[in-house]
Amino acid sequence: MNWKVACCIALIAWSAYGFFGERAAKVHGDKINMIFETIAFILLALIAAIGGVNDFQKVTTNSAINGSIMGLLSAGGFWFVLYALKIAPQQDTALVLLISGMFPVGAAVISNFVITPLSLMQWIGIALAGFGMVLVNLK
Repeated sequence: MNWKVACCIALIAWSAYGFFGERAAKVHGDKINMIFETIAFILLALIAAIGGVNDFQKVTTNSAINGSIMGLLSAGGFWFVLYALKIAPQQDTALVLLISGMFPVGAAVISNFVITPLSLMQWIGIALAGFGMVLVNLK
C-alpha cells in the first residue's frame, strides 16, 4: 500500500472515531469507551502477531520503556478526548476534535526542543495552523 493511501485511511478513521466515540460516550460513558478501544487494540495486536511480527528480538530495555510510555500517553490522550467530548456542549464537539487533532503541531513543537530545531518555514506552518483553528471556530 502506498504511504499516501495509508495516511488518507488514517485521516478518515481518526476523523470518524470522534463522532462515534462521542455518540457512545453519551450513552455509556468514557470509561466504557476506553475498554472498547483497549479490546480493539488487543485484537489488532493479535492480528499483527498472527501476520508474523518477527521483530521482538530487536526489543531493548530502552525501546520497551519508550513503547510503554507511548502506549500510556496514547491511552491517556484518548481518555481525555472522550471526557472532553462527554462534557463539552454539543455545539463545541467539532472544536474538541479540532483541538485534540492538532497533535502533529504539538509533536513538532516538542521535537523543536528535544530532537532538532524547526525551520522558519515550519514555525510559519505552526502559526498558520493555529490561525486556521481560530478561523474555523469564529462564530
